[in-house]
Parts: sequence; C-alpha cells; structure tokens
Amino acid sequence: MMFTPDEITLLVAHMKRHGVAELEICQGAKEIWLVVASGGRPDTGISSRGSVQTISAKAFGILKPIDGAPVVGAAVDAGDIIAIVAVGPLRRPVVSPVAGKLMKILGLQDQRVEYGTPLFEILAS
Repeated sequence: MMFTPDEITLLVAHMKRHGVAELEICQGAKEIWLVVASGGRPDTGISSRGSVQTISAKAFGILKPIDGAPVVGAAVDAGDIIAIVAVGPLRRPVVSPVAGKLMKILGLQDQRVEYGTPLFEILAS
C-alpha cells in the first residue's frame, strides 16, 4: 500500500479534523489502527433529545445485525448489544447506554456507516 505525498497530506488533514492522533498500517495481515487524540471528539456515541437517546456509530464500517436483534418497540437494557459495526475481521459492538424501548432503527443492515452516524433511537425508561 503506497501513498503519494498528496494523498498523505489529505489523510493527515482528515485525521486532524476528526481528532485522530495516530494511524498504523500493516500490510502483512492488512491491519489498520487509529487512535483518537485526547481532546478529540468525545466517545459517548449518544446524544439526548428529551428522554430519547440517539445511539451513533463509534467507528466506521458496515452495520451488521446480531442474532436476536431487538425490533422497534422491544425493551432493551443498558449494556445490551443491539448491532455490530464490522471492518474486515474487526467487529465493534453497538451497545445501548440506557434501558428503555427501541423507538427507531435509523441504520440499514449492511449500510456503510461512519463515526457519528445515527443508528438507533431509544426512549429511556
């Protein structure tokens, strides 16, 4: 994997804009590792609108359902895994930060998501 100087400049600018402090790329196992700088975006993955919590992606990748995924109207507990964001072999769980009722599914199965993409809305109980 080779980058031109212009591509490196664009990559570094994009990383700075999004609070990424480090990037490690390994070709052998095709790994990539990003580290968010302190003072970068908060890693909460949620935002409030009244008592409705919007759960957003905390990573980029492909949104994948899990077996037994909750449906709209289902009760969820704080800490429940409600989906997965996949990047190659890496799987990052999408976890409900609150107990409540799943109100909306905003992300589509197999949709490419980026950091901050709204995925679910939960009415906190």
